[in-house]
Amino acid sequence: RKRNKFDAMQVWNTLNPDDELFEAIMAGLDKAINSKEWKEQEGRFIPYPATWLRKSRWLDEYTEDEIHFDRFEYMMNMRKGIDKVNI
Repeated sequence: RKRNKFDAMQVWNTLNPDDELFEAIMAGLDKAINSKEWKEQEGRFIPYPATWLRKSRWLDEYTEDEIHFDRFEYMMNMRKGIDKVNI
């Protein structure tokens, strides 16, 4: 979700993650993005970024969906102007 960016930035600054915490957060985010929970009902239950960070949701366990979303592939395709992206 692209909501409350300022609030999310404040939480991020409060966390002040070192390299290890940053990697843990990114790994947790990757699991969350590819989870059934985040994909159900077209993402209706994706938490706000600030809430996700504030509640340390990167530590949650998620059920992995069969379809894996590759952020790097998505970004590269968007940059190349490819409309169809494998999601």
